[in-house]
Amino acid sequence: MTSKHRTHTSAMHQWIGAASIAAGLACGAGSALAASFVDPPVLASQNGVLDILMIAKAKPIPTISFTPPHSQSSINPNGWVYEVCKRPPSGLTCPSGSGTVSPYGGVRLALQQGDTLKVRFVNRLPKVDPSKLNHVTDPGQANLFRNPTNIHTHGLLTPARAATVGDPTFGDFVFVTIYNSANGVPVPQTTHQHGPIVMDTVDYKIPVPSNHPSGLLWFHPHVHGIALNQVVQGLSGLITIGSVGDNVTGDSGNVRFPDANVRHMLLKEIQVLAAGTVNFDSGPQPVANGEVLNQEDPEFCAPTPGSHETRQGSCAGQNNSPDGSDFTGGKWYFTVSGQQFPTIPITAPDGEIWRIGTAAGSLSYDLQLVNDANGRPMVVQLIAIDGVAVHLPQDTPMGSMVRMGAASSGWSLVRRPRRSATRSRSASTRSS
Repeated sequence: MTSKHRTHTSAMHQWIGAASIAAGLACGAGSALAASFVDPPVLASQNGVLDILMIAKAKPIPTISFTPPHSQSSINPNGWVYEVCKRPPSGLTCPSGSGTVSPYGGVRLALQQGDTLKVRFVNRLPKVDPSKLNHVTDPGQANLFRNPTNIHTHGLLTPARAATVGDPTFGDFVFVTIYNSANGVPVPQTTHQHGPIVMDTVDYKIPVPSNHPSGLLWFHPHVHGIALNQVVQGLSGLITIGSVGDNVTGDSGNVRFPDANVRHMLLKEIQVLAAGTVNFDSGPQPVANGEVLNQEDPEFCAPTPGSHETRQGSCAGQNNSPDGSDFTGGKWYFTVSGQQFPTIPITAPDGEIWRIGTAAGSLSYDLQLVNDANGRPMVVQLIAIDGVAVHLPQDTPMGSMVRMGAASSGWSLVRRPRRSATRSRSASTRSS
């Protein structure tokens, strides 16, 4: 592509098991779904502290519009989101206004080395139908339908600290379970009770070491037995430590890479059902139009598009009867920070760095940037995986790069309007 003002298109292929599903990451200007990509909202630390109120709750997803079969009206399915604001002086409610954010696509918590992340965390999630949950009959898991939750700062190098009498706050301690008292009091379990049970709210105090690498991380729930359900319903967000410019310079003037030319993307996916019957561990259960299948099924869609099917950020549910469920009429949506098939223009002379995290529950991504004009893959440079810089000698085989990133939850790559290489200050430096 010769013009630096042209829109670049990225095609995405999802691999589910051994099969591939083709869907879209970004679109050209001609698509009906086209909308300019918007970075997730940011809450940044000040004077070494980020002190926030975070509420897990249900909320309709305005960026996903599902039209059931034989219907003229659309449904915004209910996701589970983190409502976040700077911690108010008192209370467990965020004030209305621009200082409070609760996007399905997630927020970004921007931290620096040596910071402390303080979170007053509140569980206001709804109960789940126990007949539509796996593991609810496992030993010690009878309370899962009450939807307990917590948070885990995935990738952050910080102590897993439990609360004590002297310090009632928790570190990144995945064994604490927070229950919404509106869902009933949990029944004590004689087995598999991994940690403390807390009602409604806890306080976290999570330190970031002063020598922590700069990088892209993410946060999500980590209650054993229901974490998958909560992630696929929408509970996740990004964490950044430091900035890209800590380790990367641009070509123009050989100065640190500007934050203005860095995008943050969180890949999310969600399965939305049409009315019918779906098979769960408990047996066939009725489901309603617009209901989210948080007990996600990796065979929801056909592995590849049909001959007349165009997949732009979603794929149609398939009939897996008699051995599986009939998902006909439903849709599996694939979003970029909550947006379905957004347009992402690149105009900066030095290109852009894209920091990409995945919050997928049942798939991995094979990402490819494609030229709108000729359909050919475009050149990008991978600079980091899971916050750690990579050194790729010239002519590194594609298979080697795929193996390096196969199990990662976050990547950083640079895409330029013209061909050139991003220079890192050293091959061993950890980058975003």
